[in-house]
Amino acid sequence: MFSTMRSFLSSPILAIAACSLSIGSALDAQCNYSWPSAAFGSGLNDVANCATVDGNGDLIVGGRFTAAGGTGAAYIARWDGSIWHALGSGMDYDVVSLTTLANGDVVAGGPFTTAGGVTVNGVARWDGSVWSSLGSGLDPFAPFGPSANAIQELANGDIVVGGQFSGAGGVAANNIARFDGSSWHALGAGLAGPVRDMTLSGSDLVVVGSFTTSGANVVNRIARWNGSIWSGYSIGLSLFSASAVAVSKTTGAIYVGGVFASAGGLPVNNIARFAGGVWSALGSGTNGPVVSMQAMPNGDILVAGAFTVANGVVVDRIARLTGTSWTSAFTAGANDTVQDVVVAANGDVVLTGQFTFAGGGAHNYIASIVSSCAPQVTSLGAGCAGSGGLNVLSVTEAPAIGGAYRATGSGMPAVAFVADILGLTTTALPLSVALPQALPGCNLYVNPDVIEVQLPNAGQVTTTVSLPVNPALISFVLNHQYVPLEVDLSLNFTQVTSSNAVQVTVGTF
Repeated sequence: MFSTMRSFLSSPILAIAACSLSIGSALDAQCNYSWPSAAFGSGLNDVANCATVDGNGDLIVGGRFTAAGGTGAAYIARWDGSIWHALGSGMDYDVVSLTTLANGDVVAGGPFTTAGGVTVNGVARWDGSVWSSLGSGLDPFAPFGPSANAIQELANGDIVVGGQFSGAGGVAANNIARFDGSSWHALGAGLAGPVRDMTLSGSDLVVVGSFTTSGANVVNRIARWNGSIWSGYSIGLSLFSASAVAVSKTTGAIYVGGVFASAGGLPVNNIARFAGGVWSALGSGTNGPVVSMQAMPNGDILVAGAFTVANGVVVDRIARLTGTSWTSAFTAGANDTVQDVVVAANGDVVLTGQFTFAGGGAHNYIASIVSSCAPQVTSLGAGCAGSGGLNVLSVTEAPAIGGAYRATGSGMPAVAFVADILGLTTTALPLSVALPQALPGCNLYVNPDVIEVQLPNAGQVTTTVSLPVNPALISFVLNHQYVPLEVDLSLNFTQVTSSNAVQVTVGTF
């Protein structure tokens, strides 16, 4: 898949727009939050442990459930924005972890042994159509079956799996292992206890759990793998376990949550921050376990779990950190544990867990929180078909400050140049007016302020526009469309078609 990546300020027309916005009064968004009823139909019939957004922008949810919105779905399901779908025949037991790879595939982990009828042993990969194993999967950890509690893709595409197991693919590996696409590898001496969560801090892998050592090294419940060796963070965390870790996208500070009373010897309540080599408390912390955390594009951290109070304020299992300051702007939380927090493709925040009531209404194990300042995506016109089929532009990430706008073009012809068009204004112009090779019914919907050319790969192209953390950009409008120009072997244009277009408005959560 060919990809165009832009910084918001790298294109002259966009830089001018940014400057014109910034000289005005900066909009410090005062956002309101709502919990839409029936946001996911009738929800799920049992606990949802985890969620991720796949390469098409759909939400993938895993857990203990066997039905989603009334549709049979064995422990894993896909929400396309309107209805639920099963992922093949699903698993034979609970899904407890999910991640999406750079190519859009989804990797699931848990104590299951099969996925789609294929023996996978604790970890499996979904390519959008079928399930496959990662080698022979995880080796048993007696007396229980293996479980992948956390999954992280590295920059080189390798997949690291952490959980509770004694080996992977027949290779001895203590609770954490790396899959390079064909073989499993140990990460040094591994970790002497279950892994609960992991994330990247720069190029280092930060891992948390209930372990206390790696080989002879003391790494109390939080450890760093630099690709060669394990090391700890000061004296680490006290009993009992760290369950969640997140890294601020703006400051690089590491946030850790779980069930513990000290961090680096400093008294804390279930949550702490590590920055500049020093641990710090986050106010009075929480009155119960922190189960999950989500790093937001603007640098904030969403914190969720089984707590009802954060820093002395009733928050009911979901709260927000800006640096070291707590906020509780969500008006109401959930009536039971929140297991996971993810950002959907449209910028909404999705919660999964054990709850059946959230935000003041009934929500069966899954709910969403919508910001009044959220990014917006509006469709502009329809695409037309070329030799690759109907040209379709799909938004896979709505534009949020500090994040990115991402889109995928599918149905692209095999031999073509694809004009990737961004503009500040719209039009409605038959392409044949400018290009006689254009097919009837193919239209230009975006005035081309910026054009870059892509070569399709397997019928797809992708676009990414990175956005700085600048509140002045909230409400900025951008338009986007793909125009494939098919060529013959002599590079002569043979026909021109077009995708649908979208108008996107920058927002925040």
